[in-house]
Amino acid sequence: MIIKGAVLPFALLGVFLLGVNLSHARDDIQWWQWINLNLWQEGPHKVHLYLENRLVDDMSAQRFWLASIRYKYQATEKIQIGAGYTYLDIHNIPNDTWMYRQRLELEATYKTEVSETLKFDFRNRLETWWDQDERVAEYRSRHRIQLSRSLNLGRLDAIYVNTEVFYLYEPNLLNEVRTVPVGLRFKLTAATKLSLFYMIQSTRSLRDRSWSHNHGIGTYLNYTF
Repeated sequence: MIIKGAVLPFALLGVFLLGVNLSHARDDIQWWQWINLNLWQEGPHKVHLYLENRLVDDMSAQRFWLASIRYKYQATEKIQIGAGYTYLDIHNIPNDTWMYRQRLELEATYKTEVSETLKFDFRNRLETWWDQDERVAEYRSRHRIQLSRSLNLGRLDAIYVNTEVFYLYEPNLLNEVRTVPVGLRFKLTAATKLSLFYMIQSTRSLRDRSWSHNHGIGTYLNYTF
């Protein structure tokens, strides 16, 4: 009964998303490491620090790391808005050189409870960034839909699926799609949650408009002070 009521719909949706992408995910296996530290919250205001590190080439080389400070405001019961600043250090692996990037972000997320245990959210973000020694800014938007279901299976707190698309405003191109056909969230302590997920990342070349596809194994640690 628990499996039918809580897990089966997500298993079916995950299998569908997996089937759409799995035949293409053949180029690389990556490890995505995410950490979110909730530093301060008072009423509708919240500040958090987000860190990310990514290993590519079958998890043998560091592609980049980033640190991001973000502010969120709960504007209404269902709408959250926010802004952030992100610093990235990007590794050109063939040349073994590093380049930094600075990024500004604006975000709006719609969240609603479909039922007592089922949640839906739609996150929209506008990003602009400047690469090292570059004066011209670039812009893109990203849009993620996610469905999650809370569980009561010991430490297993929730199961979720999501997909996110990335759109470059110059040259007006959809250039990336990230799909998580299955994600599991564990409540380790009252302040600590750990998510494990499998992602398929599809990226589009600006040069010849061809697509490449990678597997991503991810960990997401969320800690509240």
